[in-house]
Amino acid sequence: MPAYEYHCDDCNETFTVIATVSQKEKGLQVTCRICGSSNVRQVYTGISVGGKKKTLPIIGGGCSCGGAC
Repeated sequence: MPAYEYHCDDCNETFTVIATVSQKEKGLQVTCRICGSSNVRQVYTGISVGGKKKTLPIIGGGCSCGGAC
């Protein structure tokens, strides 16, 4: 089940709501778990993917005779 992050604008708390995709599509009625406020908004976070491409060295020849197969 997906987890959705929400932030309460009244008490500044961020919390997670776990719901099915169909529940989310129907419209979740989310309230803050700390103060009970309905003044909440969904927080969208991203993932950083990048960096230099790394290659791993090939070790061994794949046979038990020392690579002279």
